[in-house]
Amino acid sequence: TKLLLSDKIILTNEQHTAVTSAIAIAQLTVKEGAAISKLLRNPDASAEVIAGLRLTSEDRQDA
Repeated sequence: TKLLLSDKIILTNEQHTAVTSAIAIAQLTVKEGAAISKLLRNPDASAEVIAGLRLTSEDRQDA
């Protein structure tokens, strides 16, 4: 985010939106990957992890 605010880089609104969206998608991907990794390491906790993923999915649908 600090890089986007730097005066060395000038982005149009469309470019800024694209970069911000890409960052958000990457963060979600990492979060979901961590949940899957946790699930694979500890299958006994799968119900809790799956419930958390469902909540995350519902939040995205509400947006």
